[in-house]
Amino acid sequence: MGERIRNPKVLIVSANALAVRSQLVESFAHVSFATVTQPEHLRETLAEFQPGIVLSMKKHQFPGKYHQPLSAHASVQWLEVGGSGYEHLWPWKPDLLVTNCQGVLAGALAETVVGAMLAINSNLIRYAHQQLQRSWMPQQFRPLSEQTLLLVGFGHTAQAVAARARDLGMRVLAIRNRPEPSPLADGVFGPDALPALLGQADILSLHVRLTEQTRHLIGRRELASLRPSAIVINTSRGGVVDEQALYEALEGGTVRGAYLDVFEQEPLPADSPWWSVPHVLISPHTADHVIDMVEKITDSFARNLRRWLTGQPLRNQVHVP
Repeated sequence: MGERIRNPKVLIVSANALAVRSQLVESFAHVSFATVTQPEHLRETLAEFQPGIVLSMKKHQFPGKYHQPLSAHASVQWLEVGGSGYEHLWPWKPDLLVTNCQGVLAGALAETVVGAMLAINSNLIRYAHQQLQRSWMPQQFRPLSEQTLLLVGFGHTAQAVAARARDLGMRVLAIRNRPEPSPLADGVFGPDALPALLGQADILSLHVRLTEQTRHLIGRRELASLRPSAIVINTSRGGVVDEQALYEALEGGTVRGAYLDVFEQEPLPADSPWWSVPHVLISPHTADHVIDMVEKITDSFARNLRRWLTGQPLRNQVHVP
């Protein structure tokens, strides 16, 4: 990458771009901002504005597939992803500096994961169905304090989940690419340990990026290795799980329940069989959708923009082999 532009042009690409710009302009009076709120205007704005910096925030109103031209555009030196996932921007040009907002919403996402664990384990989801049927049918459950949580991936969000799980008295095991001891886990292991650890998991929670290595990481063999009372939680990416295999495991009773915030096809079609699977919680890719999400992501970008303007290293740089 060449010398940094000191008075750069910043393009904000998001359905909420106008609100983001409003939050930034007063603090960066010497920076030029442009916005794109709809996919059909992206290429034209790129060509006319020629930004040096881009903040890219994808959501269902402005899906990730429409953001891909940003990472190839000649004028862009630095692209910040308004979230943690960046696979929708890959491949990008060799000299592009990419950062993300990992950790910004980790605590909120962790709350949702723990909430799903409690709802499924304590039979609250089952009671919700019984309430609609006016059925008074008591169910038993085993406290989370007697159970083992297996976290696949151990970044900011998984560590936030681990901290809350430990507060509930759970045994916590984690898998990460570079394992090292952590006070938040009873054991941290490398990816090769996954087959051996699955049989110990009462709850399997997935926190990995979608890559060629992690696509369908959890398939029929892995699901069959879980305890029959296990709960599967996926708030990472839909492709990490073989959805058909999970569906069959739930229907066959070899997996107790699931919380799914992500799917391979989003939005989830209205005729998808997932809507009617018992003991499954579904949310529309909103596990970290807190009311001030846009403000938090904008604040994170603003901190990095100040670093850019003063020549400091940027936070959360993404390095892809």
